Amino acid sequence: MNIETDRLMLKPVTQKYIFDIFNNFTNEVTVYMFPYPVKDISETENIVECWIKQCANKTDYVYAITLKETAEFLG
Repeated sequence: MNIETDRLMLKPVTQKYIFDIFNNFTNEVTVYMFPYPVKDISETENIVECWIKQCANKTDYVYAITLKETAEFLG
């Protein structure tokens, strides 16, 4: 399910966002968050795969926030 505002789109996380997540969720940003700060892109891939499975099982929902106009990843 997508959620839309005048300027933003919230979409379920997919593999499309792996590099954006890896680049934006730095150690400084994630120091107090789960998942723990990742060391490399393969850890991000594993986390995203887990999120996708959780969405499919309807146990958790993780969304990517993007600008509606440009599809730029925000978080």
